[in-house]
Amino acid sequence: MPLFAAFDACDGRSWRDYDSCVPVYEFRCASCGERFDDLVPVGTASATCPKCGVAEAERVLSAQAAQQRLVRSQGDARKQERKNAQTHARAKADFSARRRAVDRARRDSGGGS
Repeated sequence: MPLFAAFDACDGRSWRDYDSCVPVYEFRCASCGERFDDLVPVGTASATCPKCGVAEAERVLSAQAAQQRLVRSQGDARKQERKNAQTHARAKADFSARRRAVDRARRDSGGGS
């Protein structure tokens, strides 16, 4: 999706969609050096500094958020890996069964590619 398509898509949305249209950006004030976060429309390049009131605080690139830790212990990790392996095996078996059924139907109908 182009950068401005997300901005245009926000027009006319209700307050429930606020978080999908208004990202949190980090700004730095050139006057006092204050760094702050602000909820502003997509594409906003500057904001008003809450410390000194200057309206030309520049948007800066923020560091990425730390990856969420989904597994709490080694035992939980092993359980999750087993569950993932079982899910993968089931999905692979289902796919193979469907593929065989499609191949069989093509052979029986006399068609093929």
